[in-house]
Amino acid sequence: MSYSNPILPGFNPDPSIVRVGNDYYMVTSTFAYFPAIPVYHSTDLINWRQIGNAVSRPDQLPYEKAPSFGGVWAPTIRYHQGVFYVTAPFHGVGNFIVHTADPAGEWSDVIWTEADQGIDPSMYFEGDEMYYCVNGGSKRRQQGEPDGIWLCRMDPQTGKMLGPQQRIWSGTGGGYLESPHLYLIDGWYYIMAAEGGTGFNHMTTIGRSRHIWGPYENNPGNPILTNRADSSKQIACSGHSDLVQDPLGNWWMVHLAVRPSNNLLYHLGRESFLMPVVWNDGWPQVGKSLLSVETPLITAGQPRWSFQTDFSHGSAEYPWLFLRHPQAEHYEFRDHSLLLHVSETTLQSESGSPTMMLLRPVDLECTFRATVEPQLQAEGDYTGITAYLTDKFYYQAGIRRTIASGKPQDVLVLEAHLDSLHHICCQIPCSETRLTLVLCASAQKMRFEAILPSGETFLLGELPTRFLSIDLAGRCFTGTLFGLFAETTAPGSAGAMSVTEVSLS
Repeated sequence: MSYSNPILPGFNPDPSIVRVGNDYYMVTSTFAYFPAIPVYHSTDLINWRQIGNAVSRPDQLPYEKAPSFGGVWAPTIRYHQGVFYVTAPFHGVGNFIVHTADPAGEWSDVIWTEADQGIDPSMYFEGDEMYYCVNGGSKRRQQGEPDGIWLCRMDPQTGKMLGPQQRIWSGTGGGYLESPHLYLIDGWYYIMAAEGGTGFNHMTTIGRSRHIWGPYENNPGNPILTNRADSSKQIACSGHSDLVQDPLGNWWMVHLAVRPSNNLLYHLGRESFLMPVVWNDGWPQVGKSLLSVETPLITAGQPRWSFQTDFSHGSAEYPWLFLRHPQAEHYEFRDHSLLLHVSETTLQSESGSPTMMLLRPVDLECTFRATVEPQLQAEGDYTGITAYLTDKFYYQAGIRRTIASGKPQDVLVLEAHLDSLHHICCQIPCSETRLTLVLCASAQKMRFEAILPSGETFLLGELPTRFLSIDLAGRCFTGTLFGLFAETTAPGSAGAMSVTEVSLS
């Protein structure tokens, strides 16, 4: 039997996993998107369903301080004595902990930890003790200290340190030592981390010691996971890993990696993969990550993920993401429809929250469809669909109100925003009040169409995926998302867009 990677496709980086009985729970990074830290559940390691978010209330985190590359980085999930814990850094503010007895329910308010020097925090529980682990972070680098993993005892309910932070491991010298996790396996403490940066030199390394405080010896077979020498170019950037043991005693590794779409460029972002672990002489080993894995240990099938909604739930379902804290008054859920009110915070705004709802595309080839009814009121009202990477790199297609010969005129528009380049690909006069907007993506192109109620189809244009690639956008840790938007350049406009159906498959 075989299974396919990634197990969490699309923008789902920095996976962390825990098993409780026969159930597995996984969390990933969300950066400036809200709600934050999706919580996924599985019983077979390959089929996952989102059951909640560890951060779902606007008052939990200060998103007004979050640039597009900021927000929530690299969470870790652990379970101890009936309680689930998640810890993560909020970029530029500090590390925090939330907890709950029900991962599908509400999580606690944020507890800020005293161990705020270092990112990618992790927790290790032993008896009544909790040990808190971080990398050295940029603060220590600026102070001239070498890379290192630091450990302290901590109260998980208060975030108070119960002793000083101590350096326990310096890695293998690969640079950018991060995402540390501690495990106790067969009498050995293992410290596993990532090195090489989250690009094409990414890798997972490991050391071990008989004592939690060290000293730790390096695995002579390091790195235990990397695709840096993989000439197939099917998978790249593999690293940032976590280990889990199944009920039969087999070990598995979840990790991030990317699927290049155009040579070594990738636009979906970093995704979550699963690989079986082999133990040799007391050391875990994976090698490189694969798209298809043959193993007798997994017998379940993997149906292709798809999403469809008619907004009958009365609220935004779990897959939807908003940039920073959404303005609730801009999203009006009606009977089997959603009304998006235009916002003066546009998609190219560097702060604030535009009226925008986004979904993670889950494959290089997929189609996003939205049936919409624009209700434009003023010149500059603009509603439609978008392929969004950052406020400087995105495509948008839809209906915009203009003024022609002194009279209002609505036009179908496709635009590309690429850093300082703004290109209008088409403008077609359109008087329809209802239409279906389609974004059909392949590995190298995104095709935008508008379908009228009569069935007549307008090709708005085709744009390359490479311009929405992570590497071209600079400091970008997310991925290209597909979704809806409603914006305006007219102060006080009452324009809107009604949406009755959305699908992504």
